[in-house]
Amino acid sequence: MANFYDDVNKLAEDLKQTPEYQALEKAIDEVKNSPENLKLYQRMDALQRKIMAARQAGQPMTDEMKKEYEEVNKAVSDSDLLKKMINEEQKLYKIIGDIQQAVTKSVGELYEELSENKK
Repeated sequence: MANFYDDVNKLAEDLKQTPEYQALEKAIDEVKNSPENLKLYQRMDALQRKIMAARQAGQPMTDEMKKEYEEVNKAVSDSDLLKKMINEEQKLYKIIGDIQQAVTKSVGELYEELSENKK
């Protein structure tokens, strides 16, 4: 049996060498070095966790949560550093999505034979 864990670990290390990873790392450092932006990021992160916890518990967002979400979202959209970080993150996740698609392609092909369209 192939030891694909070694390959995956190598891929993870190779990912760190991509321009996209390095750009995200730089953008994160810039946010960390800006107290105002770091505080805003932490507020956004805490709010996202709160919203996810409510959803997992089957609870709707409260009016207070909606209001805070709108405030945080507006502040983030006004922050060049946070917009840059989010943009760099999206570029990196595009690569990760491509990798995931390549890895799972063979599994999808197995199920194609079950499709009604294949009859």
